[in-house]
Amino acid sequence: MNSIIQEKVVTLWQVIKFFYTRYTKDVVIRDLLFVMVTISEMLGITVAGKFLDATIIVIQNFDKLDIQRYLASDSFFYLCISLLLLILVNIGNRVRINLKNNIADRVWRDTNVEMISKISSSNLQDIEKPKLQNLIEYIPNYSINNLISSYDSFSTIIYQLARGITAYVILSSHLGWSVLLLTLFVLPEVLLTMFNRKIIQLYDDRNMPILKLTNYIYYTISMDIRNFNELRVNNTYDFLRNKFEKNKDGYLKGLFHRRKHFTIDEVFGSVVGQLFKYIYVIYLVGYAIVKKISIGTFSALFNYVDVVHSSAFQVFNTFALLDNYLAYTSKYFEFVNHEGF
Repeated sequence: MNSIIQEKVVTLWQVIKFFYTRYTKDVVIRDLLFVMVTISEMLGITVAGKFLDATIIVIQNFDKLDIQRYLASDSFFYLCISLLLLILVNIGNRVRINLKNNIADRVWRDTNVEMISKISSSNLQDIEKPKLQNLIEYIPNYSINNLISSYDSFSTIIYQLARGITAYVILSSHLGWSVLLLTLFVLPEVLLTMFNRKIIQLYDDRNMPILKLTNYIYYTISMDIRNFNELRVNNTYDFLRNKFEKNKDGYLKGLFHRRKHFTIDEVFGSVVGQLFKYIYVIYLVGYAIVKKISIGTFSALFNYVDVVHSSAFQVFNTFALLDNYLAYTSKYFEFVNHEGF
């Protein structure tokens, strides 16, 4: 168990080093934008609560809409602040998505170049090894996308931790240590999805020979125009198509069965988690009654409850996803660091 954890930590460190050394400027800009977005989102919840309280006062004191009087009110002030914070969040998120897409394209380019370089500098004895043949087939189909997902998951964990901790600090100043219960309510869904993802991963690993065969039939033989004339002889295309369909259908049947149970368990876990969260909201209502807090403050606290719950789920769930991604990503680093090269 310790060796597995150690292997995952090593792979994660390789992923972090891969991105922060190759794409330093883009990665740092994304991190700074995530700080801006987090601060803006948390302030936005508080400001929205203050806007609600100020608007109630306006409704109570105004007989009709007086634009000049409203522009001088706290309601309009908090409305403007909310708009400004929303604009910052939208700009930050869109720029981060753009940088993420650019980084992903550069990763594909760099990893493809590196694989070509490694193969070109190898000897025939190494290339003919079944282990390396499997890696060469495996990496383009699984490892590169999961390398990108591993970095994105690491970034998501940091972002959601910042959101969750900020909301927790604010909530705990009102509700104390009971806020920690919100992090436990997400565990049923997280554990069930993690278990089912592992089942699908093991299924893919067991069926790698089938995936290699279907890829070989489709890409290497059927789609190569140089084989066109030969394949038309003696119904060879029909034979390849039937072979492809039989193997692919068998793989998909097992995959769809596992995905069905994945969805059932995920829905069940989500419903349980939401049920416990809304039970906690009843406790928040009781606190609001006893402390006589304003409707705006209650609205902000309610939103912070949702932030803590959703951030806890995202952190735990992304950790589980990261474990899965790293299992696929490790094959890339195993290939580029192979002693034979």
